[in-house]
Amino acid sequence: MGRFLVLSLLTTGLFVGQAAAQQCAVDEDDDGYVSAAACPNGTDCDDTDPDTHPFATEIPNDGIDQDCSGEDLVSVCDSDSDGYEAYACGGLDCDDDDPDINPDGLEIDGDGIDQDCDGWDYCEAIEWVQGGLECAAAPDVDPSGYGWLIAAGLLGLARRRRGA
Repeated sequence: MGRFLVLSLLTTGLFVGQAAAQQCAVDEDDDGYVSAAACPNGTDCDDTDPDTHPFATEIPNDGIDQDCSGEDLVSVCDSDSDGYEAYACGGLDCDDDDPDINPDGLEIDGDGIDQDCDGWDYCEAIEWVQGGLECAAAPDVDPSGYGWLIAAGLLGLARRRRGA
């Protein structure tokens, strides 16, 4: 009777162990890595995402731990998360504290800020002020404000002359 009990416990333990091994062999996202949550030796920290596993490429500053290191990689080279690395890291972002300032930034005329990192603030017009050049308001080609009326009058005169 004693041998039967020991044999029964051993075989039951084997079946439980086999079931656990079969469960741990399941890879829900088919990325080749078993879930760390379901299996003691599993290494996949998110078995629902095939792009997340121990050898995945980590994307900095996105809030996702792709390589299962325990945290998202924070890049000091793109602190404003605009997709451009700072000058200090060899990148093209001239102001890594402002996501609106980068090589694709929309330049605002005459505000004194280089939004597109080309080294210059865009100026529609330039004027000489106190010994230096500065951005100026664009020249008004019609200071009276009646340019449209004058153009319409000239057009009317031209039509009369052709008809006469």
